[in-house]
Amino acid sequence: MPSRLEAQFADRWGRLYPGLPFVREQTIPPWEAWASERKALGLAKVRRSFVGDFLWLDAQVVVEVQGGTWTKGGHSTGTGIQRDAIKALTAAAGGWVVVGLTAQMVGEQGGIWLPKVAGLIRSRMGTYSKAPDFSEALPAPSALLSL
Repeated sequence: MPSRLEAQFADRWGRLYPGLPFVREQTIPPWEAWASERKALGLAKVRRSFVGDFLWLDAQVVVEVQGGTWTKGGHSTGTGIQRDAIKALTAAAGGWVVVGLTAQMVGEQGGIWLPKVAGLIRSRMGTYSKAPDFSEALPAPSALLSL
């Protein structure tokens, strides 16, 4: 069952980018190939650790919605940070990009960050006319510090 934040992302993405459909809750493909590393790390029996929240298979992009960022949720504990770092490195080694979005980046800052994610996906699918300009519409550094 998706979290409230995942449902918010799915709804907003579907309205803004209907031409960029995603797959939900699927194992990141590079993880399947790393069976020996999983065993060595003691992660062989982990069921959900390497399931992406939202995947664009053709673009090899995963979006992870980071809920509980300010409340010591699963992504902000030592174990969660370690798990997310392993997930991101495993995905990157297989040619995938993992994008983490906080509640603010999905919600009130969605108009800033979601277009950047869409640009990344399009550029990796070969349907974007130029490389995404990640400098456009960035919030001022002072705004980021107040989050």
